[in-house]
Amino acid sequence: MNNSQTLEIVGGNSFNQINKLIDAAVNTGANVIHLRHCILSSEEVETLKNKYELAQIIFEEDNSSEVFTLLKEIKKGDMLTLDMLEVKKGTNGVTVDLLNNVLGKKVLYDLKIGTTLTFGLIDL
Repeated sequence: MNNSQTLEIVGGNSFNQINKLIDAAVNTGANVIHLRHCILSSEEVETLKNKYELAQIIFEEDNSSEVFTLLKEIKKGDMLTLDMLEVKKGTNGVTVDLLNNVLGKKVLYDLKIGTTLTFGLIDL
């Protein structure tokens, strides 16, 4: 008979929120904690694993990257500048390491605030 109780935490919760959730789960008998797509540093993951040594903690890496989204509306033909962009976690879009490939380029369409920047929106 398997007596394991599992708690699954999904999403970009903060370290403190995750820590509180695990505390509550362990206090109610959970002994397997599965963290999926949580944004935690490797140090935070190790802290949790060390703190809850009686519980098995499974950490599934977040496969998202840091991508650019728009801070303001941009009109077709406007040139991209740094003050128009902010960095967010995402799975699709122009990643921060490609910043120099997009700065000074014209956009092909009118774009709304919050739009994730992709190469299909830029006149390369």
